[in-house]
Amino acid sequence: LLEARRSLEAGLASDPGAAVVLATLHFVPVGPAGDSKDVHQQRRRLRAAFLGDAGPCRKLQESWQRRSFCGGAISATWALTFDSASAEHSRRVAGLFADGSAQSRCRGVALSLPGRWMSKDLKLVQQQPQGTHWFDFASIFGSVETVELIGSAEGRRGSASLVVQFREAAGACAMCEALADRYLYNPSNKKQDDCHPAMCQSGDAGAMRERICQGLPPVAPAGASTKLARPAPGAGAGASAEADEVKTEAPPA
Repeated sequence: LLEARRSLEAGLASDPGAAVVLATLHFVPVGPAGDSKDVHQQRRRLRAAFLGDAGPCRKLQESWQRRSFCGGAISATWALTFDSASAEHSRRVAGLFADGSAQSRCRGVALSLPGRWMSKDLKLVQQQPQGTHWFDFASIFGSVETVELIGSAEGRRGSASLVVQFREAAGACAMCEALADRYLYNPSNKKQDDCHPAMCQSGDAGAMRERICQGLPPVAPAGASTKLARPAPGAGAGASAEADEVKTEAPPA
């Protein structure tokens, strides 16, 4: 992963006028079990998210089509460029929560978080009272009833979830709209830029908590939920893009 990051950053540096930066690089699931490894082709798929102005991003998208990196071990295709701060993007996301839709009536939100952002003593389910970081974070989007952090048996090496029950459905809609197609950034990590894709699902908070504790996705596939996929970085600044066809030809270590 580190070698892939360095190679992509070198590719961006070869065009200094573009002023586009690599925001994050992470594995994405491709197999039926959610594994990012293709056992048949001995490949792993990565997603790279970039941040920059719309013009340079679209120019790079034209040239980054099955472009080789790492001496041919990686093939990268720049798949998508969009402005996460544009009115068009806002209307598209808001449309997911239009009046009458199942999402418009949900007051709960489940947000996936990396375990490394949690404290070492995080219990399986831990209430977050007013004044704590995650309670205050959720309160940005509306008045909340409960905020819970849910850890995993793997601790900080695994994943965690933030489950929020808002007093009004408008709060859940606002949170999902604000985080759609974005990444969360952890400024307290001084060793490296630490980004995580903001993956939200709306639904009943209690039901989502129960499913997460059982090791299941927050919402069943047939349930009333909205999975905000295809995230891209940027808190309303500039344009962002993805390269989601990054495959390594060599078997992973």
